[in-house]
Parts: sequence; structure tokens; C-alpha cells
Amino acid sequence: MWYEILPTLAIIAAGLGLPHVATHYLCLQVYGTPKRRLLEDEWDLLMFMRDSRLCDRPHTAGKMGLENIPDD
Repeated sequence: MWYEILPTLAIIAAGLGLPHVATHYLCLQVYGTPKRRLLEDEWDLLMFMRDSRLCDRPHTAGKMGLENIPDD
């Protein structure tokens, strides 16, 4: 019947969804942030360079807040 496809569907869904979930937690453990920065776009590269310039730890610059930006 139609319900015989459900185990196969669950296996395929788990196979497609597992890399996304695993990458989230792996990047959280390695980089300290759930999203890995991709420097392929010019905008992302500029933002990474800005974060590197403002602090010595660019992966955690978003967590530091406005007190990290100089006043002058």
C-alpha cells in the first residue's frame, strides 16, 4: 500500500537533513558560532575584514556589541 514508502521516505529525509544539522553543531563547536562565514561574496569579505579590523577575534565580533567599536 501507500504507507510502505514511509520508511524509505524517512531514510531519504534523514540523509538529506543530517548534513545541515551536523554542520550547524560542528561549526558551533569549532568556530563558536552556528554559521560559518563564506567569503565568496564581496560583501561578506568586506564584513569579515571590518570585523577583523575592529577586534582580534573576527568570529566573535558580533557577540561583543558596540563597546568594541572605537568612538573616534
